[in-house]
Amino acid sequence: MEHFSAAGWNVAATMRSPTSEAGVALAALQNVAVLKLDVTSATEIAAAVSATVARFGSLDALVNNAGYGLVGPLELVTAAQIERQIATNLVGPIAMMQAALPHMRAARRGVIVNVTSVEGRVVLPYNTICHGTKFGLEGVSECAALELAPLGVRVRIVEPGGVRTGFGVRLDTASLQQNGRKRDRRFRQPHSRRVGPGRHRPGNLSGSHRRFG
Repeated sequence: MEHFSAAGWNVAATMRSPTSEAGVALAALQNVAVLKLDVTSATEIAAAVSATVARFGSLDALVNNAGYGLVGPLELVTAAQIERQIATNLVGPIAMMQAALPHMRAARRGVIVNVTSVEGRVVLPYNTICHGTKFGLEGVSECAALELAPLGVRVRIVEPGGVRTGFGVRLDTASLQQNGRKRDRRFRQPHSRRVGPGRHRPGNLSGSHRRFG
């Protein structure tokens, strides 16, 4: 965010807790507006987009970077966890695109950047629902790129690998305890296995950037 501010960009930085220490620090930057946003809330999405346009006069770029991490055996994932994963990683970004597109279409220009993951290209065990949302957002992005190109709106995908942030600490887990199940030898430390033509090891995954057209 500091880079964009220093470059003179107008930035609407969104987060669930704008009054947090990180939010207060961002608000001190020049040309940065910190707005409350939970991408699972249609009301907050509409308010954030409206506030952005009111503050800066236009909405030229959208970066969808919200994410919810969930790990664990598919058999143990709860319905609530599945709903939260899909709402945050897939439905939320789609809703953000829908809210931003009228402004971009009217201006005949715009860029949408959807941050997916390397998990949208290769799969690992115990990340089933997360992989599903990442593959889903990649499909939405590729189709939207074709649909929106005639309107002057470009779509990009960023597929990070492992990044040193606090995201891993906040991962949700599907556990035996929360499902009222006793410990089972089948649910031990996740392991890599052959998927498709090659072997995919977590430590060797790297990110990429994909563009269309």
